[in-house]
Amino acid sequence: MRKRIDEGFGTFRAGARAAGAALGRAVRERDRRLILASAAVFAVVVGAVIPWGGAMPSVPRSIEPNAFTVLPKGDDVPTLAPVKVTFKSAPTERDGAKLITLEPAAPGDYAWVGERTLLFQPRFPGLLRGTQYTLSVAAAPDAGLAQPFITQFTTAGALTVQTVIPADGDTEVPSGAQVLAQFSRSVAPLTLLREMSSAPVIEFDPPLPGKGEWLNTSLYRFIPDAVPSVTTYKARIRAGLTSAADGVLKQDFAWTFTTYSPALTSVYPEDQTQYASLRQQVVLRFNLPMDKASVTRGVQVKNPDGKTVPGAFAWSEKDTVATFTPSVTLSRATTYRLDVASALRSVAGGLTRVGRSSTFITLGPPRVQSTSPENGNKAAARYGVAITFSNPMNTKSIAGKVSISGVDMSKVESSWYSDDRTVYFSAVLKPRTSYTAKLAAGVTDRDGGPLDPYEFSFTTGAPDSYATLFVPYRVGTYSATVEPVLYFRATNVPQVQFTLYPLTASEKTSILSADGWPYLPPPQMWTPSSQPVRTWSQPVRAQEDAVIVGSTSLSGGGPLAKGDYFLRLGNGGYGNDLAFSVVDSVIVAKVSHNELVAWALDMNSGQPLRGVRVGASGPGLASGAATVSDANG
Repeated sequence: MRKRIDEGFGTFRAGARAAGAALGRAVRERDRRLILASAAVFAVVVGAVIPWGGAMPSVPRSIEPNAFTVLPKGDDVPTLAPVKVTFKSAPTERDGAKLITLEPAAPGDYAWVGERTLLFQPRFPGLLRGTQYTLSVAAAPDAGLAQPFITQFTTAGALTVQTVIPADGDTEVPSGAQVLAQFSRSVAPLTLLREMSSAPVIEFDPPLPGKGEWLNTSLYRFIPDAVPSVTTYKARIRAGLTSAADGVLKQDFAWTFTTYSPALTSVYPEDQTQYASLRQQVVLRFNLPMDKASVTRGVQVKNPDGKTVPGAFAWSEKDTVATFTPSVTLSRATTYRLDVASALRSVAGGLTRVGRSSTFITLGPPRVQSTSPENGNKAAARYGVAITFSNPMNTKSIAGKVSISGVDMSKVESSWYSDDRTVYFSAVLKPRTSYTAKLAAGVTDRDGGPLDPYEFSFTTGAPDSYATLFVPYRVGTYSATVEPVLYFRATNVPQVQFTLYPLTASEKTSILSADGWPYLPPPQMWTPSSQPVRTWSQPVRAQEDAVIVGSTSLSGGGPLAKGDYFLRLGNGGYGNDLAFSVVDSVIVAKVSHNELVAWALDMNSGQPLRGVRVGASGPGLASGAATVSDANG
């Protein structure tokens, strides 16, 4: 049999050398050497794991240790690591099972990888994870081992608890907390979540009612029915928890956490609040029902002199909300301080850990703080009047109390800003006109404080001089058979300057495809490349400050030649440039998801045109797509 095995190894090595030689012809010399070396190593490994009950061929003695050697060692041994024992000299006994034993026992195969070296290879999936093994080597005096040799090693992959939430020592764990435990590897079998075991994994002292579930095979979640306050829990995962594959939790995993203390969650009014009422209530909201006497003793509202404001507490929402109402009217424009002490007691007996202090400022006497236009303005804007007050106002109290000379207030709408301090009246005023606005008595702030009557005067200014095109869009068309007329709006200008440019074919295409002309950063402005075909001024005759709609002829009389043009009013800019085409026919088109239909029509009559070549371009159309219209256009 040994001869047959030698022949088998020889055949294997020959095959490996042949394979290496074949690969070597396709790669560089260095790669060839690496491949041959890998093949030789592979041959040795395969020889090491072939099941063998008797003698095995040996590898060169130079690779065997000279002394008695046992492997593996340590506490993190891979589960498929082989057990390897090298004797000082070759033992007479060649039955590996009589020389090496493992406790606990493990299935595997023995092989001699040298005259003196015996290997035990555990069968897949290997040794148990996280398990301590005792390796015993029987005495072999003829091999230099006079007494039995015993050693121990531990395999890797012990089942452990890696992370828990809340963590050990955590405090102030909130009322909605869940308890999570992450294990080092799978514990629950891989199955549907609803089919996983519901057996409790975590124990709590004192008991914590709830239910547990596996979120995956290694992550466990416990959902308490309710989390009591101010309670220290001792949580434990008992030793003996078994994973789905193999391995057991070696020892208890225990930790502690403490749940939330009573705490003040919000205060109203908030710190540094302005415009507080003279009867301002203070609302304290806690996370737990509180001991009323403790809160009454620990909460004070003080004036700037440090004197406590008298008042009484009312309780709501199951004693979690305390409302303090002063029994006296607070002073105007005064800063008050709220002090909430620490160690306020809850009904359950816990104490708040921190106190809190805040301030609020009461309303001052109401007054008009500013107006727009301001009093005495000689060049006021002509649209709207606004009044800003020093306090938030009673918005209903101003109804019918405001008048503006020369303005029918029944036609003026009013609106308040969100802080109730500014009211706006949408009055349209005449230019160069003096106005007086009055607030009558009876207007109050939101605390009922009366506002003294008030009036202010101003004079509107002249409208700005301007002229702009009066067209529906910046791109358009004109008929080639009639005189093209352009409309514009103007105020306080004696004349309007116009410049008409022709557009090149490429400029027209660019404007149509981009739905506009190129943008240039100010003060630059895009201008066609060709010289103007016409520049002219259109006189404007109108009363001072009047807004008029004027018109001008683009041709100076008669039709304009067919083509593409660009018109500029004055210096151009937004609303003062127009690109247009002068045409005798138009294209009407309809587009669906897969079809484009077009009709060629006469510009003036709307009748269809036969024999017109119509081209189109755009997404989904072939380059140079064109057709000729039929009798229907």
